[in-house]
Amino acid sequence: MKFDDEPAPGENLPILPGHTSPGRFERVLRAGHFAVTAEIAPPDSADPEDVYTRAALFDGYVDAINATDSSGANCHMSSIGICSLLTRRGYAMILQQSCRDRNRIAMQGDILGAAAMGVCNILCLKWRRRTVWRSSRSQTRIRHG
Repeated sequence: MKFDDEPAPGENLPILPGHTSPGRFERVLRAGHFAVTAEIAPPDSADPEDVYTRAALFDGYVDAINATDSSGANCHMSSIGICSLLTRRGYAMILQQSCRDRNRIAMQGDILGAAAMGVCNILCLKWRRRTVWRSSRSQTRIRHG
């Protein structure tokens, strides 16, 4: 979907009356169209250029980028860090919050901080405990509990 005031990829759209964000995501959803999003894998470094390079792959293809949170239960750049960097570059970001490693106060603080940096979209995910065991036929099975 193209808008009349469409800027170059990575630049903010003007905020319309009644809208809260300068990104494509809100405009597409409010227009009643199908929105396309993609996840960005967080880098293992603190180098912003790693984030910018990964985001540039989506230019012109997606309406918003979902910054994953602690993917694989390993240490990566935070979702808030990625959202902050890319929001400043004009991308519509979705802050992913995993409930796995945070208490309620920590999550509220993260959300307030993200809002202060211009992040307008949040995806909260509930952690599900997984039990892995070997069966008699040497197949790995996973039980969601």
